[in-house]
Amino acid sequence: MERIIAQRKELRLIGAERGRIGLEMAGEHSPDLILLDLHLPDISGQEILDRLKGDPRTAGIPVVIVSADATPGQIERLLAAGANSYLTKPLDIASILGLFDNTFTKSSPVHTVEIPD
Repeated sequence: MERIIAQRKELRLIGAERGRIGLEMAGEHSPDLILLDLHLPDISGQEILDRLKGDPRTAGIPVVIVSADATPGQIERLLAAGANSYLTKPLDIASILGLFDNTFTKSSPVHTVEIPD
């Protein structure tokens, strides 16, 4: 993901090794977009999504799920829970860059993307 984001110089990536750290960072940094892996070592991606959407500081931040779990039920459930988009692995680089281009306007010089990894 770092190499993909590096293709867009206006984007800045802030990574978090654990879900709890990612939650703290989201509240502190207010990123423009959160890329969320569902399978983190300390907390489930579903719980992180629920917490992000339940916190007034982070509720408005778009969340894109990044997961190899591409079952229709899983995708529907997470989109209904507030995820804005769902990217499946293996990642399609053109789709990700298109998502960034559609999400961010050129009016702001730098956008912050956070990804718990």
